[in-house]
Amino acid sequence: MAELKLYKTAWKGLKIIVMCSPFIVAGTWMILSEASGSFPNIMGWLSVCFFGLGVPVGLLSILDRRPQIIVSEKGVWDRTTKQNRINWEQIVDAYILNISGQAFICIASDDTFVPKKRSFGWARNMNKKLGAQNLNLNIGPVNIGAEQLLQLMHELRKADEKDRAKIIRSFRVERPGLVFSRLARVLLYIAISIALLLFSFTGLAAFMAFMLVMGLAAVALRFLNLDNKPQLKKAAELMVWFGLFNMVLFLATAKAHDYLLQSAAQKITLQIEDFQPQHGANQPDFDSVKESADLNLLEAIVADRIQYRATEESYELKTVNLFNKPRTFNPVANSWEKE
Repeated sequence: MAELKLYKTAWKGLKIIVMCSPFIVAGTWMILSEASGSFPNIMGWLSVCFFGLGVPVGLLSILDRRPQIIVSEKGVWDRTTKQNRINWEQIVDAYILNISGQAFICIASDDTFVPKKRSFGWARNMNKKLGAQNLNLNIGPVNIGAEQLLQLMHELRKADEKDRAKIIRSFRVERPGLVFSRLARVLLYIAISIALLLFSFTGLAAFMAFMLVMGLAAVALRFLNLDNKPQLKKAAELMVWFGLFNMVLFLATAKAHDYLLQSAAQKITLQIEDFQPQHGANQPDFDSVKESADLNLLEAIVADRIQYRATEESYELKTVNLFNKPRTFNPVANSWEKE
């Protein structure tokens, strides 16, 4: 029997891992850098434990090579529905429904189709409210576009049984455009995330303004019925996700910058203190000090923001943080302090 087997695309599993990774990295940083039992340390553990679950889920999705949808001469079967195959003669109509950016092909069947597993009453009511059917093919995870699969289903449903095998064998899944569109979307999302991060670092007010927008979008999704306004709903979902990513990247970047600035200042201070006993009152060349301080690449980059100033008694190291707030390094406490 001629069959078209559709498998999970690795894209979905990779997407889950990528979306969870910033939260895992930020949580790990909080665990390692904060005191055990402190609030940031506990939040770090919660973040790692919760979002860390996304990694095995994503890997399982990538490694799952079982057919998800099988289109044959007899009918169509979807693993996620946990139902028997529905024959072409039993299909009255089929159409595409997008729910939160996820594409489904809803199948309206005649009375001869007996579900293997009946859904709960609340699930049937929800399907009716959303405009779905009792049998809905989930197209999101598989490597085919909803429009192309729907067109094939309509063609097979209307064709004679003797012609269906030929239609299936001659069918080719159109993937290049789908892959390109996803790649273009990823690049666009990365560019937007970087732009929002740079905007957030223009000042605390900018960061809080974007967090307020994210909060309003989350409230709209929770309390307003946006199912009849798919574009507005999609925009609100993107705002929430961009807000969460921006918050994680913002905190992680600020934390990483402070850590690197602290490490660079400690190494520079050691070099200056080694210089003073040998050269008395002579002041060191600060550029030479930085070169000999054994700074790594990232420390050398942030060290360019450190300024050296000789005083009557000793010296001072000054800088500004990512929020343009002045800081002075205290060699006794071995840390940067507010002015």
